[in-house]
Amino acid sequence: MKNYRRYKILATVSIGVFIVCFAVIMTAWNRSIYEKCIEQASDKFYVEYVTKEYTTGSVVTKYNKELVALELTLNYEKLADAFCAYFEDEYEIPNNELLENNTEGLNAIKVYYRWSVWLCLFSIVGIVYSMLHLYKGRYYSPYTYGGLLGILLLLIQGLGLILSDNVVFSGLKQMIFYQDYSFFKEGDVLLLMLPPEYARWLAIGYFIFGFGMSVVFFVLRGITIYRTKPHKF
Repeated sequence: MKNYRRYKILATVSIGVFIVCFAVIMTAWNRSIYEKCIEQASDKFYVEYVTKEYTTGSVVTKYNKELVALELTLNYEKLADAFCAYFEDEYEIPNNELLENNTEGLNAIKVYYRWSVWLCLFSIVGIVYSMLHLYKGRYYSPYTYGGLLGILLLLIQGLGLILSDNVVFSGLKQMIFYQDYSFFKEGDVLLLMLPPEYARWLAIGYFIFGFGMSVVFFVLRGITIYRTKPHKF
């Protein structure tokens, strides 16, 4: 029993970290959240985008909500691809250049994405390594404890987001709860690309991904209980 303790701890911590990092990565990779916000954007959003002449082609898009939505989506996909590219520090948007302050702001948020990529890889190694040892003794409790740890870490992150004085966290809090994007500066297309509810839906998506992955580990635990009777907890 004692010989397996360290592997149980390693597996539990690795699963908890994996759940949180997986949620960060999936939120960054997701595109449907932005499309959902585009559909809900107000007429004022489209008109403001057009009247400030942030358009890319020769097609007349004034007051044409469908074309403007398409253009916004394409620009967002370029921005999101650059954000998800690990070694990318610049963001190219057709015929538009982001302010240095906005580029720095995006990269400040991207730090958490970069850390999540590395921690996700390390946690996968930890899960595989520890479970190979635990499999011999049929100890699968880390599936349960790791899932619970993942939920706890998600809740701690949510609380930290609300209470933290960190510049990035404070900026995200303003975006999520107050639809205030003043973390970024006016003067380029970025603010016009971000619908008011976008950050809120990103936060919701993040917790859905995290809780969903926790459920996956709970299901795995249920399968092991069913398949390994009599089993060891």
